[in-house]
Amino acid sequence: MPDNSSVTPATRLHLQPHLGMRRVLPSFGWSLALLAAGCGGGAKTGAAPAGPAPVKVTQVLPLDQLVVLEMHGPAVVDTAVTITPGKPRIVIVRHAAPDNNVFAEVDFPATVFAGDSTRDSVVVTFKAQPNLYGLVVASDAKFGKGARITFKYPVHFQAPANAIARYGSAPAFERALRVAALQEDGRYGLLVSSRPSTDNLSAPIPGPGTYLAAAPLGQTTQ
Repeated sequence: MPDNSSVTPATRLHLQPHLGMRRVLPSFGWSLALLAAGCGGGAKTGAAPAGPAPVKVTQVLPLDQLVVLEMHGPAVVDTAVTITPGKPRIVIVRHAAPDNNVFAEVDFPATVFAGDSTRDSVVVTFKAQPNLYGLVVASDAKFGKGARITFKYPVHFQAPANAIARYGSAPAFERALRVAALQEDGRYGLLVSSRPSTDNLSAPIPGPGTYLAAAPLGQTTQ
């Protein structure tokens, strides 16, 4: 069974407003390939390969072309965990007490760190972005396949003014949200995302990096 035991608060990352968001959300050395529209060709025969869902990007946009989901209420407690390679772990990142609502859940199946037999532990940290649904995930080891992030916003969802202007309503904005991943060039890749339950936004992630819940200001590429 996955380990989802309690975790240890880490040092909080404070944004510097005068620098702008892109200056303080570094990428972590990986990039994502754009999923070309209409790719895939004809139907393929045979059973689909087993394994975790692949990481796919539908659109790449600069930050100023995204509407990031805002958050109201208590701050989020930054978190650090130690994971044993080869064992599954579910990390719960929460709002501060006495609220304690879940902000995000990050799932690490046994496959994520199983490839390095020389390590007996991996340290992963999670730093939330103030007033935004954004999370910086850092690790002292590379990820294998299978990690997944799920943002949870049943209580603290706040649509910014430009979201209402663009989408017409908060529910329409919520339907347009995707998990966005910071790339090496400073732009964000919109990941193929799902909603495992109401007010949850989820996507597979390729590794350490910065992830936002966001929607495009312009037309979405499906």
